[in-house]
Amino acid sequence: MRDDALPVARLAQAGAAIALAVALAIAVVLALLAHRHVPVGGAAIVAPAPLPDGVPMLQADPQDDLARYRDQQQRALDGLGWADPASGVPHLPIRAAMALQAARAASAGASR
Repeated sequence: MRDDALPVARLAQAGAAIALAVALAIAVVLALLAHRHVPVGGAAIVAPAPLPDGVPMLQADPQDDLARYRDQQQRALDGLGWADPASGVPHLPIRAAMALQAARAASAGASR
């Protein structure tokens, strides 16, 4: 036999051993399922398990909710109103608030 020739007989034996191991594993699993009286294809699900309170449901098409949420957040960033009307704390658009903060910082730096 040449040194560069494949050992076909040994490869066939290894393949047969692997196939036998897989078949044996399948037979063991099927025997365990039969012992536990599990029908072929698994037990039928009568109703889905209920979710605990406070757990959100999964959505098949959440794009509309996401668009509404992003719109609401953008309106909150760009909107004008009261953050706390009782104490007189306003809610400014974020660009205006940043401009006020920059103007305060500039005037505080100039007064030093």
